[in-house]
Amino acid sequence: MSGPVLNTFATSAELATALAAKTAAQLRAGISAHGSASLVVSGGRTPLRFFAALRGADVEWAQVTVFLADERWVPVSSERSNAAFVKQHLLHSETEFSELYSEDRSPQEAAGALAKQLTEMKRPLDAVVLGMGNDGHTASLFPDAPEIVRALSADADPVMVLAPSSQPELRLSLTPTALIRTNLLVLHIEGADKRAVFETAMGEGPEVEMPVRTILRNDIQSTQVYWCP
Repeated sequence: MSGPVLNTFATSAELATALAAKTAAQLRAGISAHGSASLVVSGGRTPLRFFAALRGADVEWAQVTVFLADERWVPVSSERSNAAFVKQHLLHSETEFSELYSEDRSPQEAAGALAKQLTEMKRPLDAVVLGMGNDGHTASLFPDAPEIVRALSADADPVMVLAPSSQPELRLSLTPTALIRTNLLVLHIEGADKRAVFETAMGEGPEVEMPVRTILRNDIQSTQVYWCP
């Protein structure tokens, strides 16, 4: 398998259009072959244009299940909720959405329920689109999380609860065990600072210091990196 492939675009709008077209094609292929498709996305401000372009794509959204790559353990009413962001900017009313937060269960119970759902899927995810922080984290795989060594291990649970010291709340996150089991693996980054972080991550160094390295170095699925200045 080849290493990461860097796709460069002149503007954020051009990147969003291209990434939406690529993702939509993958979803349509999944629906055509299996009658359904699955998509994993991240929160944050970077994917706004991508979400807008993908939302308008020609996809049978009633046949798509959307998962979050990670979530802060906050209710959907919180401005920090990834679920609220995705609902507002991406989802169609008929799209199935697998939320993580629930007032009726603990973070550990929520992680276990999603892990069971992912494990019971008989085929790879159709598309996974991730972001990256300036500290080299992706999803909620933060380098300062006490659980990070376990989360990055080859036999990690598909979903874990993490407590990064830099973050104000618990996080639920898919781990690389789940994230790389996909037909399309994308790292979406924008700006000179993220390009510099990416270049550093591509160099030598331990994965626990920059967890995104576990995604970039995986030997299951080549990572398509989408970047613009």
